[in-house]
Amino acid sequence: MRGAEEAAARDLRVPVTPVPSRGSRRGVLAALAVCGVLAASIGIAVAAGESRQGGPNPSVAALLPSGSVPPASAAPSAAPSAAPLPQRLPNLAGIPLDGGPAMGFVRREVDDLIVLRWRADGHGLARTARLRDAFNDIAADARYGASLSNDGNLALVRTLDEPASSGDALVRLASRREVLWQRHVSSVADALWSTTANVAVIPVDAATWLVLDATTGHPNAHRIDIRGIAPPGPPPGLESVLRPLAFSADGRWIYGEAAANVDPRNRTLFRAPANGGRAKRIKTLPTRGAARAVSDRFDPTTGRTVDPTGFPNGTISSLVVRNPDGSRSWEARFPVIVDTAWLADGRLIVMHSDRFDGPRYVSLVAIRSEGTVTEGLLEAGPVTGAGIIGVRDGFVLAGYSIDEPAPEFLLVMIEPDDDRADSLHLTADELEGLRLGGWVN
Repeated sequence: MRGAEEAAARDLRVPVTPVPSRGSRRGVLAALAVCGVLAASIGIAVAAGESRQGGPNPSVAALLPSGSVPPASAAPSAAPSAAPLPQRLPNLAGIPLDGGPAMGFVRREVDDLIVLRWRADGHGLARTARLRDAFNDIAADARYGASLSNDGNLALVRTLDEPASSGDALVRLASRREVLWQRHVSSVADALWSTTANVAVIPVDAATWLVLDATTGHPNAHRIDIRGIAPPGPPPGLESVLRPLAFSADGRWIYGEAAANVDPRNRTLFRAPANGGRAKRIKTLPTRGAARAVSDRFDPTTGRTVDPTGFPNGTISSLVVRNPDGSRSWEARFPVIVDTAWLADGRLIVMHSDRFDGPRYVSLVAIRSEGTVTEGLLEAGPVTGAGIIGVRDGFVLAGYSIDEPAPEFLLVMIEPDDDRADSLHLTADELEGLRLGGWVN
């Protein structure tokens, strides 16, 4: 066993170019992960795409973010699979993270939406609100997604099986008292809440976004005209999606992109006033001042982005970071890239593994702005799925799931600078019907 452990440990040393790796600092968090990265193998691919694992437990899958690695059956294997070992979640001696952000969860209860939250303060899920009639006249088995407002007292509920005459989805704004607003939409892009106020932008169709301002209780709607915004050609008929990216720090602007479906790098950036008006193209996302864009999808210090990774439109192992003008800033290589997110100081959080089919580990690392690996945050495996759920206020939230011997899920909140983490373990019964709702205060 000692030889197997040493061989697996060597596999964790991944090259980073153009700056040679200085070695990952294996901190307290890595030592706390007692589930066997050193001699582990994962029998099922990590972090599926839009449908997640698509396996026997959709509740577990619903908690994983839209990652970049597909189910093993849908993607090429980076290496021959090994016989899987028993699955185990990381076993962390949690340290409460006072002052950390809270993640919201939702669960349907007849016609209402129940809101819960977890703050990584040493306690479990806390039930905080009941949003009335969110599912009134909606079939009990209808698929849905829900996105919580900044304070967790409102939710945009999108029913994915609503049989509207046009085939559109139904979006509702639910509150503690009643449904405040609803509309059918044809856009496939997700709505986006401001991180500082109860204001949301909702993509409606190819010509219109709506901004719902519910800061005073009753929502006021402002129309954004997005006509004429498209990715740069050719070809002129390129299929694309217009999606919101971020609100500005002062809440006055909404930033978006028109990205080609085949190659999301082929995109046009634009912005529009949050109180309504015409969208206009911009060259780069602002990173300074009150108008700076707030999101973990790009480097908030420079506006740099990561090329798409994973299946089906990205690369498997090459992590390419680009400057706002499209030139390469730096590149890192891993056997398989699972997910990425940016910290506010310009560090890039990367989750990677050794292969699609039967990976022996899932590792979470932070890469400095100049492209050097500075620290290993957490190593885990074998698991069924994994992904970076989000980054906020300097904290990183990751999720890990297993299907055997029974469905289980583990949320891990990490504070990279202080090398601390807390976790939330959810059993099969606790997972029933539970979905992520987004960051809440």
